[in-house]
Amino acid sequence: IKVVIVEPGVIETGFGDAALDSIAKRSANGPYGRLVQGVAKSINKTYGHGKGSDPRVIADVVAEAVASGKPRTRYAAGKFTKLLIRMRIWLGDRLFDRIILSQTR
Repeated sequence: IKVVIVEPGVIETGFGDAALDSIAKRSANGPYGRLVQGVAKSINKTYGHGKGSDPRVIADVVAEAVASGKPRTRYAAGKFTKLLIRMRIWLGDRLFDRIILSQTR
Protein backbone atom coordinates (compact mmCIF):
# COMPACT_ATOMS: atom_id res chain seq x y z
CA ILE A 1 0.00 0.00 0.00
CA LYS A 2 1.41 3.36 -1.02
CA VAL A 3 0.55 6.22 1.29
CA VAL A 4 0.65 9.82 0.10
CA ILE A 5 0.02 12.99 2.08
CA VAL A 6 -1.65 15.89 0.28
CA GLU A 7 -1.21 19.12 2.20
CA PRO A 8 -3.85 21.56 0.97
CA GLY A 9 -3.53 25.28 1.35
CA VAL A 10 -6.44 27.66 1.28
CA ILE A 11 -8.95 26.04 -1.06
CA GLU A 12 -12.28 27.50 -2.18
CA THR A 13 -14.60 25.10 -0.39
CA GLY A 14 -17.15 25.41 2.38
CA PHE A 15 -14.48 24.60 4.99
CA GLY A 16 -14.39 28.07 6.52
CA ASP A 17 -18.17 28.23 6.93
CA ALA A 18 -18.36 24.69 8.31
CA ALA A 19 -15.56 25.36 10.78
CA LEU A 20 -17.18 28.60 11.95
CA ASP A 21 -20.58 26.96 12.42
CA SER A 22 -19.06 24.16 14.45
CA ILE A 23 -16.98 26.29 16.82
CA ALA A 24 -19.70 28.92 17.21
CA LYS A 25 -22.24 26.29 18.30
CA ARG A 26 -19.87 24.69 20.79
CA SER A 27 -17.81 27.49 22.25
CA ALA A 28 -18.91 31.01 21.31
CA ASN A 29 -20.49 31.76 24.68
CA GLY A 30 -18.18 29.72 26.88
CA PRO A 31 -14.81 30.45 28.45
CA TYR A 32 -13.19 30.35 25.00
CA GLY A 33 -15.59 32.88 23.51
CA ARG A 34 -12.94 35.52 22.89
CA LEU A 35 -10.65 33.02 21.20
CA VAL A 36 -13.56 31.78 19.07
CA GLN A 37 -14.26 35.36 17.94
CA GLY A 38 -10.61 35.75 16.95
CA VAL A 39 -10.59 32.45 15.10
CA ALA A 40 -13.80 33.46 13.30
CA LYS A 41 -12.20 36.73 12.21
CA SER A 42 -9.11 34.89 10.99
CA ILE A 43 -11.16 32.26 9.12
CA ASN A 44 -13.24 34.94 7.41
CA LYS A 45 -10.08 36.78 6.39
CA THR A 46 -8.35 33.65 5.11
CA TYR A 47 -11.20 31.64 3.62
CA GLY A 48 -13.38 34.43 2.25
CA HIS A 49 -14.78 33.92 -1.22
CA GLY A 50 -12.18 34.36 -3.95
CA LYS A 51 -9.21 34.06 -1.60
CA GLY A 52 -8.39 30.40 -2.10
CA SER A 53 -7.29 28.09 -4.86
CA ASP A 54 -9.73 26.25 -7.07
CA PRO A 55 -10.48 22.75 -5.67
CA ARG A 56 -9.28 21.29 -8.97
CA VAL A 57 -5.73 22.04 -7.79
CA ILE A 58 -6.13 19.29 -5.20
CA ALA A 59 -7.87 16.96 -7.66
CA ASP A 60 -4.95 17.39 -10.07
CA VAL A 61 -2.40 16.57 -7.35
CA VAL A 62 -4.34 13.48 -6.29
CA ALA A 63 -4.57 12.35 -9.93
CA GLU A 64 -0.83 12.90 -10.35
CA ALA A 65 -0.06 10.83 -7.24
CA VAL A 66 -2.39 8.01 -8.31
CA ALA A 67 -0.92 7.90 -11.82
CA SER A 68 2.67 7.89 -10.59
CA GLY A 69 4.52 4.61 -10.33
CA LYS A 70 6.60 6.11 -7.52
CA PRO A 71 4.56 8.87 -5.91
CA ARG A 72 6.23 11.35 -3.58
CA THR A 73 5.43 11.04 0.11
CA ARG A 74 4.07 14.60 0.30
CA TYR A 75 2.37 16.90 -2.14
CA ALA A 76 1.76 20.55 -1.29
CA ALA A 77 -0.98 22.25 -3.28
CA GLY A 78 -3.04 25.38 -3.01
CA LYS A 79 -2.59 28.92 -1.90
CA PHE A 80 0.00 29.57 0.86
CA THR A 81 0.86 25.89 1.37
CA LYS A 82 4.52 25.98 0.42
CA LEU A 83 5.06 29.25 2.29
CA LEU A 84 3.50 27.87 5.48
CA ILE A 85 5.49 24.64 5.27
CA ARG A 86 8.74 26.59 4.86
CA MET A 87 7.83 28.93 7.70
CA ARG A 88 7.24 26.01 10.06
CA ILE A 89 10.60 24.48 9.10
CA TRP A 90 12.54 27.75 9.45
CA LEU A 91 10.85 29.03 12.60
CA GLY A 92 10.26 25.78 14.45
CA ASP A 93 6.95 24.64 15.88
CA ARG A 94 6.82 26.89 18.93
CA LEU A 95 7.37 30.20 17.12
CA PHE A 96 5.25 29.15 14.15
CA ASP A 97 2.36 28.25 16.47
CA ARG A 98 2.68 31.61 18.25
CA ILE A 99 2.51 33.45 14.93
CA ILE A 100 -0.57 31.49 13.83
CA LEU A 101 -2.25 32.07 17.20
CA SER A 102 -1.49 35.81 16.97
CA GLN A 103 -3.67 35.92 13.85
CA THR A 104 -6.71 35.11 16.00
CA ARG A 105 -6.42 38.23 18.15
